[in-house]
Amino acid sequence: MSIRFAAALFALTFALPAAAQIPPPEAEHSPSAANRKCDSMQRRIAKEQKSLASFDETIATDKKGRETCASKPMCARYDQAIKAMEARKAQHETRLAKFKSEAEEACKPS
Repeated sequence: MSIRFAAALFALTFALPAAAQIPPPEAEHSPSAANRKCDSMQRRIAKEQKSLASFDETIATDKKGRETCASKPMCARYDQAIKAMEARKAQHETRLAKFKSEAEEACKPS
């Protein structure tokens, strides 16, 4: 039994290093890292544009509700919601502009 164990151990000594994966050199990572950063920025931009579209829909719905509100407190809540959404929309537009400028920098061909 010890001969079998020794033979298995001897075989594994050569088999395990041969099966190990060797990572590619660092120079090959650089272009793919730039592409990943560009892809990430493009996804951020798409997400922010989707968010802005959602804000537009919400504001339109609230304005429509504001036109048909029946009580003063309800109208005040609609006004407050519209004002808050417009402020958030402005913040997201600023973020979108920032993301677009960062994407131009990250995605420009080198």
